[in-house]
Amino acid sequence: MEKILDFVEEEQYFVVQDRDRRIKCLKMLMEESEKFHRPKLPPSFEYFSEDAMIKGNLEIQEAHDLLRKFNLPLFNTDDYLRSFK
Repeated sequence: MEKILDFVEEEQYFVVQDRDRRIKCLKMLMEESEKFHRPKLPPSFEYFSEDAMIKGNLEIQEAHDLLRKFNLPLFNTDDYLRSFK
């Protein structure tokens, strides 16, 4: 919000007289709303079928091989491959 208000003032659209009070109020509201967010938990089920995971893993490997073939920056396949449970 501070960056937006800085931009508005620099471009001389208008000047916010009570900007500090407004920013303080916004921060307080954001902090209060954080109390209602649930903690992030991993899903209790697998989103994809085994066939979809096999196909996805093959596509990831093919993309990685293509990048390697043309000497382009590689990514860590372990970050993307799905394992079967």
